Parts: sequence; structure tokens; C-alpha cells
Amino acid sequence: MRIEEYSVQKLFELLNELDETDSLEAKSLHEDSTRSIMESVCTFSNEPGMDGGVILLGARESKDVDLDAPLYVAEGVDRGALEALKIEFRQMPHDLVTRR
Repeated sequence: MRIEEYSVQKLFELLNELDETDSLEAKSLHEDSTRSIMESVCTFSNEPGMDGGVILLGARESKDVDLDAPLYVAEGVDRGALEALKIEFRQMPHDLVTRR
């Protein structure tokens, strides 16, 4: 199964088992995160042999120092930031978004 086919729950499990990987990144979504997300998209799109990846939006690294606590937790998604991200994607060249 390709990582793109996993459920959100399974992606969180992978994050908490492995941390971020070459094909899985966690991003909180707030007004200042668009650039970081776009950089990840470009990396996934342009890295030879990588075959894409998954950006899990609304995930942040936990501040809990308990070793049994998850590394990543779900958080809300700022709707304004989500709309800004959508606009940014619409302005990108179509082939960059669809290329794998």
C-alpha cells in the first residue's frame, strides 16, 4: 500500500512511530505556514525517485515531555490559512501540482 492510501488515523500512527519521513510530513496550518507547506510540496514534486508524499495538515508536534505521549497531535485548522493555501495552489502552474 502506498502512503497516499493510508487513512488519517494510520498516518498519525506512522508519525508517532517513525516521526516525519521522506514521504510524510506533519504541518500545523496557520497564517504563517503557507510557505513551509509550499516548500514541502515542491520537494515532494521534484525529488528524483521519491514518487510524491503526504503532508498531514492540522498536525503539530506535541509539547508534552512524557515519553509515553504521542510525538504529534491533531489540532484545529485555521480556515483563513486554509483558504490562503487554496489560493496559492490555484496560482501555481498546473503541471507542478499534478506531476508525480
